[in-house]
Amino acid sequence: MQTIAVGFWGAFFGSALFASATAILAFSRSAPRVAFTGVLSAMLPAVYALAFLDGLLLADPEQLQRLRALTAIACAAVLVVPLLMLLGVVRRRNALATARWLMLGAAIAASLLAAFVPPLEALVVGIVVASLVGVAGIAVSARIAWKGEPSAWVACAALASVCIGMWFVDWMAVHPEGATWQLHALSALAGMTYLMCIAAAMWTRYAYLIDVMQVMRQGPGYDPVTRLRIWELGAPAPGRAGIDSHPVGVIAVCIANLKALEELHGRAAYNHALFVCASRLRRLSLPAVEIARSGEEGFVLVLRRFSDVERLVDLARTIEARLGRPVRLGTGGDIGRIEEEGALW
Repeated sequence: MQTIAVGFWGAFFGSALFASATAILAFSRSAPRVAFTGVLSAMLPAVYALAFLDGLLLADPEQLQRLRALTAIACAAVLVVPLLMLLGVVRRRNALATARWLMLGAAIAASLLAAFVPPLEALVVGIVVASLVGVAGIAVSARIAWKGEPSAWVACAALASVCIGMWFVDWMAVHPEGATWQLHALSALAGMTYLMCIAAAMWTRYAYLIDVMQVMRQGPGYDPVTRLRIWELGAPAPGRAGIDSHPVGVIAVCIANLKALEELHGRAAYNHALFVCASRLRRLSLPAVEIARSGEEGFVLVLRRFSDVERLVDLARTIEARLGRPVRLGTGGDIGRIEEEGALW
């Protein structure tokens, strides 16, 4: 391997180690499950690259090919579910359990097939399984992102980057004579792009948990809908909507059962639910729409220079569907288990 290729791979492995250490230091106490997921997401591509770059130092080429096949299958099966979970693509417990069982069954079947075919065919099986898992993950992420989930775009970019790097490494493992330093550089850069996507997703996730914890701790004197102005009844609309006598679209949202929630589970659960509703409204990423608080249990969305009533009705239905999803409310003080404990509301 040329010196410049060694430099690129050194940067990739160094980035993976740095990302793992950062995940451990940042999340090990407050959210150990997030830390474990971050370490897995950073280290498994490094293990894959090490296996396909002759890092295992096996003299027998047949054993090396079989071990590469098993490494590809194991990394694909273990990596895809935590990655989708970390990026918020898979949230429901039933869907998560189904994905895990499907990955486990596919990994066992592919491993058995790789064990009973010749070494070269076993390597092809491992590469095909890893590629199919990656492409399926990209398709799922893109489908969810197209429905309006911004975090799914990060998942799509991360999986696309890791697949590109994996295919370059696979090709160089099968055709070592054509492994130029340019291919090594592209593979390492794709891996580092994947690590950057994971780092951004982890920070977003961690910042969200911190915000939720602050909302639950502050009590009645804290407005859980941060960074949103309050629109009192009778006050002018937020911003400069309608100042030039153009049509204005207004959607009023009322969360009707928040008072009952507060009486049953306390103010912390009330703040948590209101914060989640506001976050869901923000994640709609609607252009030219201003969001404000209205009263104790409501929101107002103002659309400037708006004249399409049918689109307004469709938007209202989208908001109703988004806010109508159940919320698993945290009632304790453990930041790592906010979304796993408490009542489903």
